[in-house]
Formats: sequence, C-alpha cells, structure tokens
Amino acid sequence: MGYSTSDPRLQQGHFVYAYLRKDDYSPYYIGYASRPYRPLERKGHCVKVPDDACRIVVLKHGLDQRTAWAWERFYIFWYGRLDLGGGNLRNQNDGGAGGPPGPITLAKLRAAAKKVGSTPAKRAAAKKRGSKRGPLTQREKENLRVLCKQNTNTPEVNAKHRLTKIRKTYDELKPPFTFEAWQAMPKDRRGTLICQIRAARFLEITLNDYLQLSRGERISRTRAKKHAEGLLIPTGKAGGARAA
Repeated sequence: MGYSTSDPRLQQGHFVYAYLRKDDYSPYYIGYASRPYRPLERKGHCVKVPDDACRIVVLKHGLDQRTAWAWERFYIFWYGRLDLGGGNLRNQNDGGAGGPPGPITLAKLRAAAKKVGSTPAKRAAAKKRGSKRGPLTQREKENLRVLCKQNTNTPEVNAKHRLTKIRKTYDELKPPFTFEAWQAMPKDRRGTLICQIRAARFLEITLNDYLQLSRGERISRTRAKKHAEGLLIPTGKAGGARAA
C-alpha cells in the first residue's frame, strides 16, 4: 500500500516523511509537513518526488510543529547528508524550520558565477559557440576553497552590515539627531524620516518647517518647484489646457 492523502493518520497535526530510492529503498530525503498533499508537491523540494507512491513513507505522525521539527532533524542526523560526506540524504540543510544552508561548494560557486548578468539570449549564444573557458588554475582553486570555508552569513556579520548601512545613511543626510538615537529608531520610522528629510531639502527648508506644513501644502509646493525647474512634463488634456 502506497502513500495516500486520505490516510486518517495525516488529517491532524504534523508528520515526518521520507522518500525512498528505487533500487534499494534507502531514504534519500527527509521532510516534514502539515498537509497531506505536501509530500506530493514538486514545487519547493530540492529533490525529485518519487513517481511511485510506495516510495513515500510516513515516519512519524500526529505531532505538533516543534516535535515534528525535532524528529525531522533527528532523522537527517541519523541517516546523514550527502553534501557533508556523512550519509545518503540529499537534504540541503539540517531540517527543523529550514536550518542553516548547506556548504558552499566549487560547483555551486561556478554555477552562481555563470548566472550573474546572464540572459536567455546570452546563454543560448554561449551554448552555440561552446565554452572557451579552460580549466581552473591552481590559484583560482585555492581562492575558491578559501571562499568555501568562509561563512559570511552569520548574525555578527549581518549586524555589522546593517550598522554600516545605517551609518552611511546618517552621514549622507545628517539628521538633527545623534547617531545613537538614529540607530535606536524603528526601521519604519527611520524610513519615514529619510523621505521627509529629502523632501525638505528639495524645498530648501528645514525639517521642522517641512513638518509644520499640511499635506496639501507639501504637495502644492513640491509640484510648483518641480514645475519651475522643468521636472513636470504636462501630458494629456490637462497639459493641453495649461498650454492654451
């Protein structure tokens, strides 16, 4: 009996499932789902979904979400991942709400490099003329190995990037706040202030004067200045009426 979406065990809670190989019925993918149709969906899986429903098995069922994540991580750890060289699963992470991404390999880096600036026309032309790129040199291989070992997607690095971006915006706009106050603001509030500061500079007034204007006054003064500088191009009937 193969996998069935009408299985009463799958109607409540979350469950953990596995895809089995065709030759020896060993597992090659472990996943978790909250809907019976999830194991059959081809979109969102990093591996091919088995054509035979008999090669889809339910390992655990009737679980809450956190327990299902824990069992998924356990089975992936138990059978091991192929990309880490310690098992036979084709999972790209350790499971449990996604988990950390798999390691960067030379093949992934070269595939990503080919996609930069690529278009269907460029890919077709490159395929037609053939690849003129020779094998990687020893120095290029060493550089790629160094990149593979570096994990730049860490909370510390991400926090540093965010701080650098906030500092760059602060130095550019020079708002009437200290950098500590600017950094402590919520992101949406900071975004609103950025728009207001740039609008005030366009009108050549201070931020306080801009904030004291009503919404209608802001719009009318902005349109008048744009019209005076030739930034507004009349179109349609309204443009014809003004020209007349």
